[in-house]
Amino acid sequence: MIEHRNTVNFLSWAHKAFDGCALEKTLFSTSLNFDLA
Repeated sequence: MIEHRNTVNFLSWAHKAFDGCALEKTLFSTSLNFDLA
C-alpha cells in the first residue's frame, strides 16, 4: 500500500514537470509494473 504523502509528492512533481494536456491522459493510467490485484 502506498502512503498518501507519496501520492501527493508524485502528483506535485508531475504538475511541475508536465503541462495540463499531457497529464490529462497519463494520471489515470497505470504503470506496466503496477499490480492492480
